[in-house]
Order: sequence, then structure tokens, then C-alpha cells
Amino acid sequence: MTKTLPMRGQNALFYAPLMLVAVGLLSACSSRAMEDAASAMGLGNGKGKGKIAVTSPSPTPTPTPTPTPTPTPAAVVPAGSYDASVGMAVDSAGFADLPLRSGAHRFFVNSTSGSDANGCSSDPARPLRTITAAIACVTDKSGDQVLLAEGSRYAEGIPWLANKSGYSAQYPTVIQSYDPADPMNEAKYGRGDQRGARPVLTASKDSSGNGVYGYLAIRGLDLNPGNLPGQGVTFVGQVDYLLIENNLFRYSSLSIDRAGVGSQAQHHVIRGNSFYGEWNTAGRAGGVYDAGVDYLTLEDNVFWHNGWKIGASRDDDPSVGGATVFSHLDAAVTLALQDSTRRLDEETGLATGALTGSDVALPVLTALIVLGILLGFHNRIAEYQ
Repeated sequence: MTKTLPMRGQNALFYAPLMLVAVGLLSACSSRAMEDAASAMGLGNGKGKGKIAVTSPSPTPTPTPTPTPTPTPAAVVPAGSYDASVGMAVDSAGFADLPLRSGAHRFFVNSTSGSDANGCSSDPARPLRTITAAIACVTDKSGDQVLLAEGSRYAEGIPWLANKSGYSAQYPTVIQSYDPADPMNEAKYGRGDQRGARPVLTASKDSSGNGVYGYLAIRGLDLNPGNLPGQGVTFVGQVDYLLIENNLFRYSSLSIDRAGVGSQAQHHVIRGNSFYGEWNTAGRAGGVYDAGVDYLTLEDNVFWHNGWKIGASRDDDPSVGGATVFSHLDAAVTLALQDSTRRLDEETGLATGALTGSDVALPVLTALIVLGILLGFHNRIAEYQ
């Protein structure tokens, strides 16, 4: 049975012991430990973003009449890391390196200047017009890439990808943005936000796959179906090595559910996205749902106002966007658990282990999340007032 984290309105007294546990853990730390924690968050004198600056002590000079001082070693900052499970590497800004595999193809799409009559050309001067036409050109297990022009708009959603797997975790099938004024510049791929011009996809919710598939990367897109109930991107089945990076999920959730298909899925990375405004009338979880994966990594995401309609009161009936105990967590983000190991990135310092959604595990996880909020989540969570 799927278990969701406790929501505001279900039992306010539930949080009191958890906060006491978190505060007790914090007060038990020595002042030095707290200084290190502040340094790890970049709040004290430390220099790290989730890293503690460590300076080796100066060796004691040899006691001779004319001692020669030994230089103090330079400060060492342990290298932090993003999850590089998908792609070749991840740069310091949190963008995966997704090069094109030899023999694979890129298909450019521009809803303004393109034409589907151009066929499966890799020439950016001859783009296709629709995502549907481009994904039809992708060969399963080849590592092809579909590039959507910045500033373009599509009455489409994320296409069906169950028969469009990538070549490997290093060479996934990719759907991402590109700059049509500089189409061959790979440094701009997936970074339409830097010019305020992510491609916009407006189709209503639909499933993007079912079965055993994987090696997929989706980044740099603006998913905006409008302020409607039950919107989002859904993957069903065993989806291995999935990267969701640098996207806007407006009024939309992300749902990944093995649903008993195949074996346990491997490695999902959700990084640098914004999730806000998702709501539904059936009381289902909003925000992010992932079930049946060995590792889920959440890095640099923003969650805001998930679970009830923007513009509605939390006291409104759910049929018009009001919150329910199933869809609204205390911090306005819902993370639903089922047979999944949660790897929270290094900067949070939290790991939940192999949880299966048991009644014992959920309170422990909640206590860890409360502690994580007190110490500062690397995944930013905005409380709606």
C-alpha cells in the first residue's frame, strides 16, 4: 500500500514529538559541531556550499637554535558532488554533460519556423515543427536527442518514450532546449532559463511510458497545462536511469510508478526543477511521487504551493481546489514513499535507507526531514502563508 507523509490538518499533534526529537538532536551537538554545521551550509566562516573547509594544523618547528618554520598546508575543501548517474558528468552549476554518441542523431524542432515535411534531418536550418514528428525519428537504444527551440510553444506534452530508450546511462535519449540563434552551441543545450525562453509544452496530463525502458533525460522545458486539476508528467513501469533537470512544472506533478512492472527501477535523478501549483480533486499526492526505485536523488529543486489550487483557500472544498489531508504536507511539498530508497544529496547529510513505506519508517523519515529543515535543505522548500 502506498504511504504518504503526514499532512497538515491530519494530526497537528503528530509534529510536536518530531520537533522535540529534532531540537534534542541539535541541542546535543557540541558548539564545535554546530559551527561545522553552519560552515557546511555556508552560513558561518566556512567556504563550502555544503562543504566544510578543513585546514591542516601547522607542524611544530624542530627545536633547534635556528628553527626553520614549515609552511602551513593550504586549506582543503572536500569536493562536493552532484549525482552523475545519467550523463558523462555534472558541472559545478548542476548541469549534466550529455554529449551525442557517435552514430546517434539530433533532431531540431521549432514550432515557429519548422516543418514536419523536412523529415528526419539533423540540419538545424531544417527543423521539424512538432515534438511528435521528432520523436518518431528517434531510434530505440541509439542515444538520439530531440532539441526544442527556445521561445517556442507546443500544444503537446512529453511524448511516449517506452520504445525510445537511450543507448546507456552515459548516452540517454534526450529531450531538451536549444538556442535557435546558436543551434550548434552545446553549452546552451538545456539552459533556456538563462535567456528566459524555455520551450513551453501546454498539453494536459498523459502517460509518457509503460513497460521496461530507460536511459532518458528531459531538461530545460516549461510544462504549463494551465491551472487545472490533476496535471503532470507520468512514467509507469520499470524506468531505469531517468534524469529530470532544470524544468518548470507549472500546475504539474511528476509521478514515476513501477506499478509491479519488471524489477526494481534503477537511479532517478531530479535536479534543478521548480514544482508549484499542482492540485487535484481526488486527494492524491502532489509534487513528486516515485515508487519502486533503488535510488532517488533530489538536488536543487524548489517546491511551492503543491496540494491545493493557487487562488483557493485551504478551507475550500477539494472539488474547487481546497487542500485535503492526503495532498497537502506541512511544508507544501509531498514526497510519497513506496519500496524506494531515498538518497538525499550530500549537502543535506540525510539518507533514509531502504524504506518500504512501513508505519515505523515514516515517522523516522519525517523526523529526519524536520531536522533537515532546521539545518537547511539543499532542496529549497517554500512555505505558503
